[in-house]
Amino acid sequence: MTETAWFYELKGERRGPVSEAQVEALVDAGIIDAHTRVWSELLDSWTPVFKTDLRGFLSGPIGAPPLDQGGASPEVQEEGRTQGPSHRREPGTGAAQGAPGAAQDQAPPLSDMATAAMGEVWEAETLAGGESDVAYVKQHFMRLEPSRYVTYLFFVPQILLSGLLGFASLTAETVLTRAHFYDLWMSDGMIAVTSLLFFGGMIAFLTFVYRAAQNAGALTRGSFKPAPWACVGWYFVPVLNLWMPLKTMLAIAAVSDRWHRAPFKIWQWWLLVLGSAVLSLTATLMVESRVHLFGSFNGTLVFFAISLLGEAAAIGCAMEMMKAVNRMQSRHRDEILETRGID
Repeated sequence: MTETAWFYELKGERRGPVSEAQVEALVDAGIIDAHTRVWSELLDSWTPVFKTDLRGFLSGPIGAPPLDQGGASPEVQEEGRTQGPSHRREPGTGAAQGAPGAAQDQAPPLSDMATAAMGEVWEAETLAGGESDVAYVKQHFMRLEPSRYVTYLFFVPQILLSGLLGFASLTAETVLTRAHFYDLWMSDGMIAVTSLLFFGGMIAFLTFVYRAAQNAGALTRGSFKPAPWACVGWYFVPVLNLWMPLKTMLAIAAVSDRWHRAPFKIWQWWLLVLGSAVLSLTATLMVESRVHLFGSFNGTLVFFAISLLGEAAAIGCAMEMMKAVNRMQSRHRDEILETRGID
């Protein structure tokens, strides 16, 4: 079934055609309001949005219409059509409404549809600051895939290593002795491998955070706070790094997707990160000190295995969170460009 094409009036000119999804984006951007006049083949004349099927995209009170609507009488403004003889011309048509032949001119001519291409309309229209929002997004938006995939290169081995070590510590009696497992964990080679994976993964992940924060600024035309460097810097501030990274990531998600579909994943990620960090630090100190938990060192290694599995779960959740943020920002960017007719 063919989707209905809509036209709308902006600054005395007819714009379109646009789809219903694009109309919704225009409403969210404040370009179309309840009293903006629209037309489609389903309507007999140009009609305010709140009197059409598009009213479902509106939110809040409708409010009073503007005082100046092209010189139309209050009756015309209220009803959305001419009540008596009127010779006001519709935008983009050559016939006066109410004059003979006006009924045929209410439908937008095909020639105007061809000449008013969406790309030309939106590239010419500028926002405050003299730069179109399309150009701003194109200039400042950064792809998240490179930093996300590099992070995965470090995170996936960490998950596998944590899982294997956790399994080995639980089954150490049949695979290797507990003492040998302790020697393996404390060996220089294992410390070098885990340190490389940890710091490499952290650098790649913080690069992702920086780019996501920069994209949040691009999607809001520079109004997003805090700055990208601050979003990264909170991870290194003692005490404040217990909640500020979570707060900044929630702020990034809030402007990346208007439906706010990511906060649960972000909360889940941060709670697992904090929980696994506490468990891992405690278990490592206990293993290094040869503390006997539940009366034996075996109990300590079991606790250590649980901390490793928690670390693997936290890393896996971080990967899911990154995927969700990347998907939201890419979709938001595509909506901005597609709404304005830019491929």
